[in-house]
Amino acid sequence: MSNQHLSGEPSRLRLKARSIEVFAPHRTSYEVMALEGVIWATCEGGARDYILRAGDCVFFPAGRTVIVESLVPSALIEINPIGDQRSTVDRLREALRHARGRLVAALQRIALLRRSRETATVSR
Repeated sequence: MSNQHLSGEPSRLRLKARSIEVFAPHRTSYEVMALEGVIWATCEGGARDYILRAGDCVFFPAGRTVIVESLVPSALIEINPIGDQRSTVDRLREALRHARGRLVAALQRIALLRRSRETATVSR
């Protein structure tokens, strides 16, 4: 577990499996967005926990300590101070580009597996 202080700038962080990060946002409200993977997020004094998948985001109010944990082998998150120049739509577009790239790679692997199975069946 690591404890990080957030600046007023957007920041990205790669989380390893079951790694827990604690952020102290001070006087600024923050939005946490999952760009890749699946994360668990909550904040000090918050009434609920959140499971975020790629493209999902959640708002945390100022002055609350934010805790995030990766639920998969690797996750990428972006932490944005509210009032950031980039719009939520721009960040969602970027998350979709990441997800599309992973989907294409998975489909290519499936196609390779099918071809190798077909080849193995024909050669029998």
